[in-house]
Amino acid sequence: MGGSIGVKDEGGGRFYITATTNSAPAETPGTARKMWTKAAAEACGGEAYVEEDTGIYSYDHAPAFLGLRYIVTVMSGTAVCSEVDAEEQTVE
Repeated sequence: MGGSIGVKDEGGGRFYITATTNSAPAETPGTARKMWTKAAAEACGGEAYVEEDTGIYSYDHAPAFLGLRYIVTVMSGTAVCSEVDAEEQTVE
């Protein structure tokens, strides 16, 4: 996977995470979510976490060339590390 991950430690087991995919000819929300959840799991040290105020959006990174679009998809939001069971995680 390409793209980038940004993780900001907000303290108290809270991490604001932004996962940005590489450009692609179509939106890739599944890839952005996979990147975000991996970063959240790592930030929480393998503990369960709850998603807070997460969202996914896409935008055209550059003008279309020969009919091909360059779309970047981003997922951002806060992972709140907790001791809850994985079944209790909130997923949007």
